Amino acid sequence: MTRSRREAQPIPAEAAYAGPRRRAGGGAWLLLGGLLASGGLGLTVGGGRLLDALIPIRGVEVEVTGPGTIAPADVVAILGIQPATPRSRIDRQALRERLLAIPRIAAVAIEVTWAQRLRVTVSERQPVAMVVAADGTHWEVASDGVLLEPVGVGAPDLPLVTWEGVDPSPPLVPGGWLDLPGGPDLLALLLCLQEDYARLWRGVSEAHLLADGTYELFWSQGPTVVWGRGRLSATRLAAWATIMADLRERGEQDAVVDLRFREQVVVRLPSAGGGAAGLG
Repeated sequence: MTRSRREAQPIPAEAAYAGPRRRAGGGAWLLLGGLLASGGLGLTVGGGRLLDALIPIRGVEVEVTGPGTIAPADVVAILGIQPATPRSRIDRQALRERLLAIPRIAAVAIEVTWAQRLRVTVSERQPVAMVVAADGTHWEVASDGVLLEPVGVGAPDLPLVTWEGVDPSPPLVPGGWLDLPGGPDLLALLLCLQEDYARLWRGVSEAHLLADGTYELFWSQGPTVVWGRGRLSATRLAAWATIMADLRERGEQDAVVDLRFREQVVVRLPSAGGGAAGLG
């Protein structure tokens, strides 16, 4: 589930900008005379820009969208901006790279508002599966294939991705990629199920990748197997969801649903002696 959280993190009052100090006496008139004598408007504009660059950032506004793993306060802590930091010392690209170094963060946008506040928008990666390394370590897998450290204790409540015939390259480490034949297509399918077909998503227990890029899906509530390859159109996804609901109602838990064909969904029913029915 995608969530959006927005919080404003004010800079402490003692560090807030109070505006330029006004000197007593005729200092202001002397300054005005100097500006007029040296070209007036051009210098005034340049001085305004310089003053604007020296104004401290008044606070940080953070909005985080995604599954809710990262809190706005976490973003502020990672940025590490000190109170009374002048606007001229805010390196937005460096701050963006600092946030993007966190594997769970997929995208970052940073801007300085007219009110001298830093506005930061963060998009989290969406976990759609899990993998188990050779040493038994569990990693979450985001929809774009990036590996993430699990949140909390124990294995994540996500479908398990297994494979055969090929080893992942590079090795499984947080921030790395699950680089397997058919992996991007499988993860895209799992994300689609998670977002649009909740009933199907809740039943997936394992997704198995073969060396040729074909994938098999297994359900926790029955031995129904689904074969697939490549991206599925919205029409085929809708047809598949309807077929799965129909199979459940009929108690055909031994059915095999084949999604590998471009124009149809093929269902094999053991009760029909291994025959297949193709649905457009």
